[in-house]
Amino acid sequence: MKKLIFILLLGFLTSAHAYGEWIPNWTIFKDSINLDVPQGKCLVKGYIVDYGGNRISQGIVGTTDFKKQAKVDEEGNFELLLDDTDSSIFFFAHGYSESVLYNYDFKSQHEVSMEFLAYTDMGVIEVEKPVIYCYSDKPISFDLNLELRSELVFSYPNYNEDGWKIDLDQEGIQVNNSTYPYLFWEGETEQLTYSTSNEGKVEGFIIKTDTCITFMENTLSSMGLNTIEKTDFITYWGPRLLTKDYALIQFVLDDEYSNEIAGITTSVQPDNQRRVFMKFTSMDVPYTSFDLTTPSFTQVQRDGFTLIEWGGAEIPLEVKMLTN
Repeated sequence: MKKLIFILLLGFLTSAHAYGEWIPNWTIFKDSINLDVPQGKCLVKGYIVDYGGNRISQGIVGTTDFKKQAKVDEEGNFELLLDDTDSSIFFFAHGYSESVLYNYDFKSQHEVSMEFLAYTDMGVIEVEKPVIYCYSDKPISFDLNLELRSELVFSYPNYNEDGWKIDLDQEGIQVNNSTYPYLFWEGETEQLTYSTSNEGKVEGFIIKTDTCITFMENTLSSMGLNTIEKTDFITYWGPRLLTKDYALIQFVLDDEYSNEIAGITTSVQPDNQRRVFMKFTSMDVPYTSFDLTTPSFTQVQRDGFTLIEWGGAEIPLEVKMLTN
């Protein structure tokens, strides 16, 4: 009986020829006879390290025809039993570029000891449409500055080195004597990926995209966004989520938003603040290579001076279907 295994992979085999010259990102330490290995088989044992020499305790190692695979354990080790007709294997972990050993002679009744070298290379990711709403029950003036973790590519109204100088009242946000419903900025980064816990788990959701409207309405309400903010969010991201049957979604809030996306400093401290950033990957199949846990959210108060921000990014991953 065939079993379908769905693994979340990043642009497989795209970086093996970096900068126009192939640079091996693996090392074979030993290749010797082991008569405990069955005839016609080759046992490959090894571990994964990054360029700092740190063990990577996640991901998979498998044949490039996707027929055999093994998980990397908590110590960064793996063990894979191959046929002696196999010739190429790869390593992949979420957040790292793949490493590939091509055209190797895996001999019958041999044991191969090796190391895969992995490095972070997610490519350019667009930090899209962070919009900042400001509310106050009395007129106030303040400066707002972004502490960007990405390169700023657009802003409206124009954001300069002095930040935005804002007058805020019931009419809205005034910058340079013009009124705006919110502040807008976008950026580009090469560092953004899904956040994991110390146990290697990802707090997030896999949803069927025909339920995305209800999902976003309920989830954003649980975070304290109002009707206008939810409508702006859903009308922007809803069509993006509907491009495939499923979506992997992770929300980054408040302090994590500051650490990963951009910090905010204001000359007048908000009484309340809620910052929401959605990471997502559109998927044909509802499966990932890591464990998911379901997060819970708390409401934000909205009295006094309140700052609300939301944005998002599509994490450029592909879903591959492996069959054995």
